[in-house]
Amino acid sequence: MKYTLITLAALAGVTHAQNLITNGSFENPAGPYTNLPSGSGSVPGWNVSGSSVSVFGVVDFQPSGAFVSSGIAPASSTTDGVKALDLATNNADVTIAQTVGTSAGTSYNLTFDLGSTSALGRNGIGNYELLLNGNVVANYHIEVPDTTVIRYFSRSYAFTGTGSDTIAFRSVGSTYTASLKQDFAFIDNVSLTPVPEPSSAALLGLGGLALILRRRK
Repeated sequence: MKYTLITLAALAGVTHAQNLITNGSFENPAGPYTNLPSGSGSVPGWNVSGSSVSVFGVVDFQPSGAFVSSGIAPASSTTDGVKALDLATNNADVTIAQTVGTSAGTSYNLTFDLGSTSALGRNGIGNYELLLNGNVVANYHIEVPDTTVIRYFSRSYAFTGTGSDTIAFRSVGSTYTASLKQDFAFIDNVSLTPVPEPSSAALLGLGGLALILRRRK
């Protein structure tokens, strides 16, 4: 007897959930380094509170860019697209928040990249809080000794939707003055997607792989 092995992926195909976050890679506003004030609309899709933030991108580390003297490799400045955001622009804790329509009872996965660097006289430390509907649900601390790159760390947080959920990121303990420039707290590639429900075919697979044996004559 001869048998044919068919994988579940070939049967069910692969689907990709849409990112529910608006402007999660901070591509808007376009252009080079910009310092943006607090308030709704300064960073499209996000509400900024506490102090100003800055958006920057690959172009700022290239010849004639604002930070070319830093020596930072341009390709390391972002993780998705050509822009990212700094939550530690000024000597203040800053919060960016976005309210997203969700489905009550549905599981969601929030992913994002946090970064820093020791270039430009900074200490390479970034401290963050993640807030969900006004409550701190996670704290993140990163340290980057590198002076020639911006190093990012991917993080994730899972939660159950309520129907409308506000996601916020806050820099903590930021220090930036003319004589003391310590923290960088970069963020990029923020994404929120529903966790897919297992299909009946996947359940039959009991591990992601279905084996179908078909007898051939």
